[in-house]
Amino acid sequence: MFVLLQGEVTLLRPGQEEKKLGPGQVAGLLAFLAGDTEPESAVATQPVRALRLDQEDFYDAMAEDFNLTRGILRAVVKWAAGTL
Repeated sequence: MFVLLQGEVTLLRPGQEEKKLGPGQVAGLLAFLAGDTEPESAVATQPVRALRLDQEDFYDAMAEDFNLTRGILRAVVKWAAGTL
């Protein structure tokens, strides 16, 4: 999973409309949480700085802090509902 810190990327997925992401947005969230690979490509349309999150470290942090887990679940629900 990648969190964009600066710049912009366009996500390309076969059979779906292109999606642009900018600073503060996340690429690969659902695949990351599901433990799957996502057939998606990201093309930088501006110079990009991003934070790469490792799945094992992420789950370790969630296991240690319930508030983090609760915040992530709330964010995923908002994201899925299109309000984030």
